[in-house]
Amino acid sequence: LHSFPTRRSSDLYNSLVHPDDRQRIWDEVQGALEQNLPYRLTYRLVAADGREKWVWEQGVGVYSGAEIEALEGFITDITELKEAESRYRNIYEGAFEGMYRTTLQGRSLAANPALAKIVGYDSAQEFITAITDTTHQLWMEPDERSRCMQLVEDHGVVRDFECQFRRKDDTAVWVSINLRKVCPDEQTAYYEGFIED
Repeated sequence: LHSFPTRRSSDLYNSLVHPDDRQRIWDEVQGALEQNLPYRLTYRLVAADGREKWVWEQGVGVYSGAEIEALEGFITDITELKEAESRYRNIYEGAFEGMYRTTLQGRSLAANPALAKIVGYDSAQEFITAITDTTHQLWMEPDERSRCMQLVEDHGVVRDFECQFRRKDDTAVWVSINLRKVCPDEQTAYYEGFIED
């Protein structure tokens, strides 16, 4: 928990916050305070021994009339979470198998570089931007997606489902799909899985 006068805020941020994050977070705090809103920040602190710590901060301005007197809130150390996220990202980005996530309707939500390469795109971001309807843009036979989705709805997972995908240059590539449905609230929220050429 923290509470400190706003006149000390800038000095405090400048002394503790990583130099690359200072301007961004101070701008975000100022923007929130100008609208009388709480602020939420993720940034790095620099410890006395020089080590970096990732933190998440939420706070509000304390007002006296129209004047801001202080900032109050709490700061949580999320260093371990950030490190785990980085490890996961490295696995995701470096995987040999294509990895993906789609909505129930077939809109791409996530993809890794391996999937983009399998279907002929230069990057995962290009694939996600371009493929808004996997049923008609990616599956050579749209009925095959319907059959695959019915299997995953019936069984929760599908393994080694073989079909043809349409590459960016409109040629076909045979793929094997491992798919599962994700149901955080007992209803299918999205599909995710692996694809191999």
